[in-house]
Amino acid sequence: KKEPAVMNGKIQIVRMIPDIQVNEAADDFYRAAFILEGQENRSDVPRSLVNCAIVAIELYLKCLCADREYTDLPAEGPHVRRVNAKQVPGGHNLRKLLNRIEQEDAIYPVNVFPDLKTALEAKFGQTLEDLFDEFEGVFQACRYTHELANQDRFAALDVEKLMKLATALKMHVEAIEPHGVATY
Repeated sequence: KKEPAVMNGKIQIVRMIPDIQVNEAADDFYRAAFILEGQENRSDVPRSLVNCAIVAIELYLKCLCADREYTDLPAEGPHVRRVNAKQVPGGHNLRKLLNRIEQEDAIYPVNVFPDLKTALEAKFGQTLEDLFDEFEGVFQACRYTHELANQDRFAALDVEKLMKLATALKMHVEAIEPHGVATY
């Protein structure tokens, strides 16, 4: 079991699921993708749309498994701290993020993964692993479409399905009652 850090005997929340800061960032990218999707001539914005959608997907996953870190700000006062989400291991690898969420459910009593798995598999009619494997590497491919290796990957991308996945994750995260894991 993970042991949360204690700061001067005060309550310290080591994880908030979903993490508010990461969720807000995901929502920003989702809104941008939604706006770009609504453009009359979408052929002018495919990379931007795909980039915003895939970043939103990645951040929605990260908001389900991000730990918090606290930084003392002594210049601001003796008990003032800044709270940030820690960098989540796994980078842009969607499968690693899914695995982290599943593993973290065994550590923290939130059980996000089973509901996520059930909802997405029912919506898309394929395993969660296959669904996320379909979009693995899109983050890189949409930024480097000028490279031959990424041109075919980007051209074959199902943008509509990508947006549906971003929307499904957004709705799933919104439905989660925030849980804090704290120590005293």
